[in-house]
Amino acid sequence: MRQTAIGHVADLLVDDGAWRFTHFVIDTRNWLPGKKVVVDVGTVDRLDWAAEEVVVSLDKEALKDSPLYDADMVLDESFQRHVSSYYRNLAEARPSIGSIRPDG
Repeated sequence: MRQTAIGHVADLLVDDGAWRFTHFVIDTRNWLPGKKVVVDVGTVDRLDWAAEEVVVSLDKEALKDSPLYDADMVLDESFQRHVSSYYRNLAEARPSIGSIRPDG
C-alpha cells in the first residue's frame, strides 16, 4: 500500500518510572494545521533510519482522531488512561498508509 508523509515527530513521551518511550508526539501541521497528536509506540511498524521515517500501522483517519497533545497539558494517569483506551480500541486498525518524519 502507498505510504504518505503525514507529519513529523515533535517529541517523545517517556515513562520515567520504567525508563521507556511510550508515545510519539506527531506534529501534523503540513496535513492538519495546528494539530499535534499522541501516537502509541506500539503502532510503529518500522523505523527507517535511511529515509528518516517512522512507519505506523494507522491510517490518516485514525491519526486524525488520535488524542490531542498540548505542551501545557498535565500528563497524569487520567490522560494515560484516555490514550491507552483510544489505542486499545484501534487493535483492528486498517493497514498503514502514513509515515512520520522525525524532524519535519
